Amino acid sequence: MRHRNSLVALFVGIIFLGGCATKVDLYKYKDVSSTQIVDDSKANYKVVKPKLQRNIVVENYSDPSFTGTISDYFLAANNMKGIFTVTESEGYRIRLSLKNLGHTRIYHPSVLVTNKEKSYYTRPYVSYNVSCSATAELNAPDGKKSYFEASYGYSFSSDPNNIWGGVSRERYLEALQETLDKLLRQIGNEVAPEALIVSKKVAIDDNKDYIFMINMGSQEGIRPEQKVSLYKDVIFKNEIDGETLNNKVLIGTATISDQVMAHYAWIVLDDDDHNTLIEVGDIVRPQY
Repeated sequence: MRHRNSLVALFVGIIFLGGCATKVDLYKYKDVSSTQIVDDSKANYKVVKPKLQRNIVVENYSDPSFTGTISDYFLAANNMKGIFTVTESEGYRIRLSLKNLGHTRIYHPSVLVTNKEKSYYTRPYVSYNVSCSATAELNAPDGKKSYFEASYGYSFSSDPNNIWGGVSRERYLEALQETLDKLLRQIGNEVAPEALIVSKKVAIDDNKDYIFMINMGSQEGIRPEQKVSLYKDVIFKNEIDGETLNNKVLIGTATISDQVMAHYAWIVLDDDDHNTLIEVGDIVRPQY
C-alpha cells in the first residue's frame, strides 16, 4: 500500500518547496502489464529533454542594471526545474523582454484613534507596490515561434522608523524572480517532452491500488511530487475521405512518487477510478 510521509525540502535560490512525499514500496506490488510495446517506434522510444541555447537575448525597457541578472535568473530557474538542457549553440533560442520593473507608493498619514480608555494617533507609514512584467519569444529549431507573457506584483509597508526608505534592490529581484519563474513554467508546458507508460503494477493486497512506470526520470528533469498528464493515443478513420487521424485524449493526472531513477520513474494516479484505463504505451507529459 502507498502511504504519505511528511517532509520539508528547502531549495536555496529561486524557489522554496515543501510538502508530502508520495512513497511507493515496490515489494508490495506485482506486475500486471497486460500488453507490451510492440510498435518499433515506441519500443525504441527515448525521451529527449529539449535543448536551449545558453545565449539568451535580453531587451530591457526598465532598469539596465538588471539586464545581466535577467539571463542569469532565467537559467538558474531552469536549472532548478530541469526543463531544458542548456547548450552553447543548438536548440531553442529565447528572447526575454523586461517591460516593467518598478513601484508605486502611497503615504498614509497619522490617524486619530479614540476608544473608551484613551485617544492616540497612529504612526504615519508608506505602502509600496512592487510590480514586474516580462515577455518571452521562443524560437524552435524548426523556425516556429511562440510568445509568452507574465507579471507579478506584491505590496509591503515601510519601516515605521524610516517611512521613506524606498524599495531595495532585493525587493525588485523578488518580483523579477517570480515573473521569470512564471515565464519558464509556461514555456516548459509548451515544449514538455512526451514519455510512455512502460509498466503497470497492482498492490498484492489491494486490487484497486496501482502504480505505473514511465520512461522518464531525473535526467529528463522529473522530480518527486511533480504532476504529469496522461493521454491515450486514439487512432480513427475519417469516413468521408478515408484519412487516418490520431487524437490524444486526456485521461487524467498523476503524481511522481519517491521512486525516481535516472531514466524511469513510478507514478500514482490522482484519481483511482482511472487506474484501469491506463495501459502500457499510453502517453505522459510533465506539468511545470
